[in-house]
Amino acid sequence: MAACYRLRERLSVGLINIDNFRVAAVDQLRTYADLLEVPLRVVTSPREMPQALQELATVDLVLIDTAGRSPNDVMKLKELRSYLQAAQADEIQLVLSLTSDRRLLERTVEASRCPSNGCC
Repeated sequence: MAACYRLRERLSVGLINIDNFRVAAVDQLRTYADLLEVPLRVVTSPREMPQALQELATVDLVLIDTAGRSPNDVMKLKELRSYLQAAQADEIQLVLSLTSDRRLLERTVEASRCPSNGCC
């Protein structure tokens, strides 16, 4: 997504990483940000989000990279929600792997529609 907006749409893009779960996630995104010549901020708690957004205030678009979450992991979904609330996100995109089983994808999409499990 960052490459599309940066290279095709010619927008200035900033990245925020909140994936502090996956090993080397920050390093991987930092390499990608360097290749695209876009700024990257790493946020480890929702309290840090306003500062990161302030540092990226001059870009056209800020994309926030999150760790994948199971639709059954209510605690992790609540944590993700707190980051997104702190960011006051204008739009949220659900990104799925097309190599996943179709039934799993359908369950994930359905669960993302604010299930009754209290994560939304």
